[in-house]
Amino acid sequence: MPADRACRAAPGPERSGARVRVLLEPGAAPGPVLERLARGPLDEARASLVPHPLSTRVRMGVRSTRERRTR
Repeated sequence: MPADRACRAAPGPERSGARVRVLLEPGAAPGPVLERLARGPLDEARASLVPHPLSTRVRMGVRSTRERRTR
């Protein structure tokens, strides 16, 4: 998958939610990445929270073409 993912899940039986940030490589199509995310990790998260619903917010962006600095 041409992307980096970061995920944070908010706890709580009444209001379970996940916020996911996806950084795509330049030129990557967001549709297939979003579909794999929804059918993979997010489906597993929903299944583990049954009967409570999982609201999900996905934020997508494109990775900078500049090289990262090392500290």
